Amino acid sequence: QIQKGEVKTVQGELSRSLEVLLKSQFKLEDYKYNLIGSGRTDAGVHARAQIASFSWPAVTDLNKLRHEINGVSNSSLTIDSLEQVGEDFCARRNKHSKRYCYYIYNSRNKPVLLKNKSWWISKSLDFKSMLTATSILVGTKDFSAFRSSDCCAKTTIRTIEKVELEKVDKNLFVLIVEGKGFLKNMIRIFAGTLVEIGKGEKSVNELESIVEGKDRTKAGMTAPAYGLFLDKVVY
Repeated sequence: QIQKGEVKTVQGELSRSLEVLLKSQFKLEDYKYNLIGSGRTDAGVHARAQIASFSWPAVTDLNKLRHEINGVSNSSLTIDSLEQVGEDFCARRNKHSKRYCYYIYNSRNKPVLLKNKSWWISKSLDFKSMLTATSILVGTKDFSAFRSSDCCAKTTIRTIEKVELEKVDKNLFVLIVEGKGFLKNMIRIFAGTLVEIGKGEKSVNELESIVEGKDRTKAGMTAPAYGLFLDKVVY
């Protein structure tokens, strides 16, 4: 989402690209293209599949338009595909669920090729304990213990459909979380709490008490943003 100041954002960069094309192709200065993303992510979080909707003044060759937008956009962003939808479609309101992936690199050696794409934990983690704990985070519950102190959500009740932990290889773990909506920093706090369980600093039984106790100070740290990826948005 666009931020104050000179911070580069996905919405800001896409808006700039659309304005460039509107001016060059249609000579339009103030066209309301209404660019809306499927949701906001924390600064530093990556996205494989962010979805956005916008209005365009004319029916056009969508593949050509995709190439044109990519041609004037920053190199850190690319559009994979464009589809024409009904006028009542909204990327934010119509979504059904989202899937996020959080990557944890567990090795004494630094993750050189995954720098800023995974959270490096040098201490050996108990994968089985972490895996057992994931089931406690599934379901419709009050997740007050897993939100940032500045979270402004009106309710802390959320439905989490899936929490899984998989080994990509012997050093790389991926935490997969699917749900209809999330509190601020929620998945990063999930990751931080599970890592503390993997280190033996918390137990699986403690996690049940943390969920029931609704106390943020009892849950784990907020894991770094750069390990988190928005992986899929389902409509």
